[in-house]
Amino acid sequence: MFKVSRSINTDLAINPNHHNNHHFPFHFLVKCGRKFVSLMGTYHCHCQGEAFFMHRGDPVRVSVNSRMMIDADFFWKMNPNYSRPRADTVTPNSGLSPPPGYWPFGSQVKSDGVEPYDLKEDDFLICCPTVLGFSFDEKLWAEFSVDGIEDIKWSSSPYSCLSISDQQRDVIIALVEARNDPSVVFDDFVAGKGKGVNMLLHGLLGVGKTLTAVAVSEHLKRPLYLISVGELPIVAADLEHQLTRIFKTASHWNAILLLDEADVFLERRSSDDLTRP
Repeated sequence: MFKVSRSINTDLAINPNHHNNHHFPFHFLVKCGRKFVSLMGTYHCHCQGEAFFMHRGDPVRVSVNSRMMIDADFFWKMNPNYSRPRADTVTPNSGLSPPPGYWPFGSQVKSDGVEPYDLKEDDFLICCPTVLGFSFDEKLWAEFSVDGIEDIKWSSSPYSCLSISDQQRDVIIALVEARNDPSVVFDDFVAGKGKGVNMLLHGLLGVGKTLTAVAVSEHLKRPLYLISVGELPIVAADLEHQLTRIFKTASHWNAILLLDEADVFLERRSSDDLTRP
């Protein structure tokens, strides 16, 4: 998109006139445009492809193969200072190669009042090639290529592979399903407490603690947000800030939050280590 007319032979990064199949770019862009429109809102999906995020004004390309949440509104709430790439930061003569999904029209998108069902094929051609979201494996807020997004293929294998008794398995599922039942109302004397289910899974290495959380996630078809102790800071103030963001994110998407190796933070503080969180 340019402010003035430009020659189609020289100024396009992808010139349809030089493509082996002239119909391919048109149909591909329309397909991606339709998918972009269908992803407006909040969706739990799987992304296998490329994404990018801005770091110090430059786009950083990453390969992604994980489940993710598409949620542009929450993206801006969690990253209010995020700046999307602009056309004047990557030019054809700069020697820089823009990542797939590069959107050169600035960070502000304004609605013209047209409803999605009124869009025509020409409108789909200029839809944004990326969506804003969060990758659960990479723990990364980024812009994900629309072409690499697909529906999640849920599996019942983790639940059947749990090495616990059927009674214990049924109790775990019953607890989490009761929490999702809107007819079951429970609260604590303290406002805001008693709104979730907290489980402490303990045991030797390899007994299936993490697999239990995965099984519950697959059974309920809910996002699983796994945090390992190595990803958390050890300074108390930084840890509190990081945990606040993590809990806010998990709560917003009604996700299952797994804090792996939590015993590092749950053990009793000694007089020799008063600075430990």
